[in-house]
Amino acid sequence: MGTALFGATSKHLLRAAYAAAAIVSAASLCGPGAVTAAAQTPGGSNGGGVVSVAAYGADPTGSRDSTQAFAQAVASGNSVYVPPGNYIISDYDKIVLNRPMQALIGAGARASILDYTGPCDADVIATDSVVRLAQPEEVVRDLGITSHRAQKCIVIGIQMISNHGLVDNVAVSQMWHRGIAVHGNYNSVLNSDIEYNRVGIFLGGSHQLARGNYISNHWSESPAPRLWTNQSAYWDGIMAEGLTDSVIDGNTVEDNGQSGIYTGGNHSVSNGNIISYNVVRHNRNEGIDQGVLGVPNPSSNYVGHLIIVGNTTEDNFRRDIWLNQVDGAVVVNNHAAYTGDATRWWAHDIRTPDDESLPCAVWETTAASKSDNVIFENNVCDQEDPQFPALVFNPGRGRNNVLGDNLVHGERRVSPNVDRSTNVIFPPRSQSETPQ
Repeated sequence: MGTALFGATSKHLLRAAYAAAAIVSAASLCGPGAVTAAAQTPGGSNGGGVVSVAAYGADPTGSRDSTQAFAQAVASGNSVYVPPGNYIISDYDKIVLNRPMQALIGAGARASILDYTGPCDADVIATDSVVRLAQPEEVVRDLGITSHRAQKCIVIGIQMISNHGLVDNVAVSQMWHRGIAVHGNYNSVLNSDIEYNRVGIFLGGSHQLARGNYISNHWSESPAPRLWTNQSAYWDGIMAEGLTDSVIDGNTVEDNGQSGIYTGGNHSVSNGNIISYNVVRHNRNEGIDQGVLGVPNPSSNYVGHLIIVGNTTEDNFRRDIWLNQVDGAVVVNNHAAYTGDATRWWAHDIRTPDDESLPCAVWETTAASKSDNVIFENNVCDQEDPQFPALVFNPGRGRNNVLGDNLVHGERRVSPNVDRSTNVIFPPRSQSETPQ
């Protein structure tokens, strides 16, 4: 698909790609992880009623251990109400919803709090959690989970391992491993505050929905000067591995020690995802970071066929939107901005040899030949700054990529490495031009 093949049909294909992005994103409002109304109502149709943890002896003052009270309440098979209070939970994997449509409902994310004080030894592994949803259409809502342990533990706040589950309006903090981990299929995480966790939300499986969440591990509060390492307590805001046909939409993801929204890694395959209308800013690595390390393989190490649309990315330490060895991406109508806050925000961070600061970069890949990407109608950089050029398109040896109609303020618009005989390049428009 060189320029000869792309003559009169090129803009039609671009419009089709743009329209597809808009249509699919709008369709996501229905939510791939939508659950039934019955599942959203405690006791609505799960075969049981609603019980209070207070009836099983849970202590809302935090003076006594409430672990067994919660375990017995959820084991009853009924949906469980958690009155306002602070409840001590001294062990992991004891609060397991294990009946379809069962629910655990509090009085509010800041009112009903589960405080994990449990083990922090070698027996605690990466799959252990404070609350687990193990059956279809289970719900956790209006609840807080935290830990005041001085020693950090490899524990997950909420883990979803079945299908059609819902986590809504929860607050999860101080989990050393992951705030919320989503596996299975057709699950939703909505309207939640996920703060001070090593990873905010982990997504795997298919047809998942993360929408309307605030996610930050507050990297800026780490000791200065700051140098990130693999042992850091500050990783990605949203991390996805092995994720397909899912939607990450309308979240605010800021001040994380690695990337804001990351897909790839651990030799996983991620396909067909939509990243739309998020605000992604002040993250230590990339803003939206998509791609794999090593040699890509569609069956074992791959990220592709995704839509990145309508996001605002600001003042991320390295690149705002980064596609590394990705095929079949549509990147449209995003706003990548470098503001006056950037210098102040990163004043205490130590650079490593691989840190290349291109905070207005919309797309770049240099490691391999990647193909069939569309980069169209993005607004890149609010101001010109020769120290932070806008590198928009660098496909290395890639073929059949399309770049067009992007509003670029930085000085580097298109890499000189682009092979114009195998990729289609429409000139970037200036700020004064009107899009066709």
